[in-house]
Amino acid sequence: MVAQEWVAIKKEELNRFNFFKEFYHYRTLASTNDTARKLIKSNTVPDYFVVSSKIQTQGKGRWGREWFSPSGGLWCSLILPEASIPSLRATFSAVQTIRKLTSLTPGIRWPNDIMLKDKKIGGIITESKLGKLIIGVGININQKEFSSELKDATSLYIELGKSISIQKFLFEFIENFEKNLFVNEIIDKIRGFLLLLGERVTLKVKDGIKTGEFFDIDYDGSLFLREATGIISKFTPSEVKFIR
Repeated sequence: MVAQEWVAIKKEELNRFNFFKEFYHYRTLASTNDTARKLIKSNTVPDYFVVSSKIQTQGKGRWGREWFSPSGGLWCSLILPEASIPSLRATFSAVQTIRKLTSLTPGIRWPNDIMLKDKKIGGIITESKLGKLIIGVGININQKEFSSELKDATSLYIELGKSISIQKFLFEFIENFEKNLFVNEIIDKIRGFLLLLGERVTLKVKDGIKTGEFFDIDYDGSLFLREATGIISKFTPSEVKFIR
């Protein structure tokens, strides 16, 4: 099997998962999150399911930014009952998966970017719909090159010089995510992978620019910023447009 190709998922293969036992895979979609919303609205799907596509033509990142989603990447959405599950848990699960399947050591740029050195290798977004949480996942896996406009992007193939099974990656990612879903101590582990933690950062927030030390994260995934005055402020991912 060519590494980036998908094969039919056998029912017994889904026994490895505790929650995600229904998969909807497509050759091409505008967006897996869009399709997830339609499936939720149809009221014909279980509490937990996965939508994936070989290609996305209108993939989106945070703040509606376009996400380049050609063949060769992992483009999927995980749907589960709505609860206070920070996107950091999904981002951490993706980092765990890369570290387990490869020799690479990516980190997390709060709140949802998966970084390798100064290059972005993936990202996670979350949204709510009719009592469900939709976690959109985009990981650059087997792309061999990127346009000049995406000079800050990289892929596992570019870094390793070889292809990886996207399906294997997805299954490993879901297993890690399920293990991390309800573990409160996971935040302590996430701290060890956070880039810029303890460093001076600049945040763009709704009321302007904030600077200070990236002091810590809360259990809900929010960021604590300690300003020069000593004041510590808490920001949720939805309040921060970028961090640098």
